[in-house]
Amino acid sequence: MLCGDVTAAVNFDRLQKHPAMGYILFEYLLCDEKQTVTPHTSHPKWYWGRNKAKFLSLWRVARSLDAPLYLVNYAKAGTLHEDKVRVIEVHDMDVDGIKEERTAEITRKEFSDWFRKLNRACMAGAHEIALDSKYDLFHMDRESIGEIRPDFGRYRGMPVREIAELPDNGDYSYILRSYKGR
Repeated sequence: MLCGDVTAAVNFDRLQKHPAMGYILFEYLLCDEKQTVTPHTSHPKWYWGRNKAKFLSLWRVARSLDAPLYLVNYAKAGTLHEDKVRVIEVHDMDVDGIKEERTAEITRKEFSDWFRKLNRACMAGAHEIALDSKYDLFHMDRESIGEIRPDFGRYRGMPVREIAELPDNGDYSYILRSYKGR
C-alpha cells in the first residue's frame, strides 16, 4: 500500500501493562545459529547502522509510555546457544546508540521464570486495563461494564469501585487466587 515508500512505522514484539510498573515494552532479537555472535555476545551496537530507525522508534514509544524497554537476545530452541539469553534494559539512547543500559546474561530457564512471573502479574491487572476509561470497548463507563458483560473478569457484575489495592511488597499472587476462585 505504500508503493515502495519507506515506512514510518515500527512493529514491536510485546507491550504489556503491569499493575504497579505500568507499561513494559519488549523487543526480541534473534541470534541465528549462522551468526558468529551468541545471545550473550550480541548487542545492537554491532548492527546499529542497519537498524537504528527501529531502535529509535522503540525508544520513542517507550519514552511516550514511560515504559522500560527490554531488548532480549535469544536463540531458537534446539540450537547450540538455546540456553543463552541476554536481557538489555535500556536506560538512555540517542541517534548514535544506546548510551546507558543494564544487562543480564542468563539462561533460558532463568528468563522464563522471570518472564512468567511478570506475565502473571500483568494478567492479574488485566481487568484494570479493560475497565480504565481510556481502554473501555466502545467507551463504556466503568459502572455499566458489569451489566453489559456480567462474566467479565473477576467482577461478574460487581461494580468497579470494589477493586482491592495492590500490596506494596510486589506479591500479586493473592490476586490470581481470588481471580481464579470466582
